[in-house]
Amino acid sequence: MRALAVVTFAVFAFAADEKDHKHSKTQKAHEHGAGELNFAIDGNNADIEFHAPAMAVVGFEYVPKSAADKKKQAAALEGLKANIAKMVVFDPAAGCKIAPKSVEVDQEEPDHAEIDADFHATCAKPLAGTKVTFGVTKAYPGVSAVKVQAVGASGSAGAEIRNDQGSITLPR
Repeated sequence: MRALAVVTFAVFAFAADEKDHKHSKTQKAHEHGAGELNFAIDGNNADIEFHAPAMAVVGFEYVPKSAADKKKQAAALEGLKANIAKMVVFDPAAGCKIAPKSVEVDQEEPDHAEIDADFHATCAKPLAGTKVTFGVTKAYPGVSAVKVQAVGASGSAGAEIRNDQGSITLPR
């Protein structure tokens, strides 16, 4: 699973770097209003990666200096941990529980930041062939489009989800 996730996310990172909205070579590219969800599926488990401009989740992208901004950023990251099961909705029959692995702000430059969040889902039943729906826009109205990609042992699937409309069937 770990090797699959590393290879998968390396491919996703390369693809994200080729987006239209580019920054300096040390900066990640991101498009305001857009996010990414990447899934690596292995049996009853899934590694989930979420990326979005910090503006959409925190409300700003600058380096927080005041106590109020630091508190707002910390609360936003805790909120993301709490919201993930509403943002990524597995088929209830799969019996999934999602736990955060790492949720942080990647502050590339003083006025440019991205949310990088990794989660792990452990499910009672295998995920291959099950449907996932989304509630990202409901949780974060600043993210209206989400590029979703998923890989499993024998395939991949992808979709562009706009305003939480649509779903993806996880690969077998």
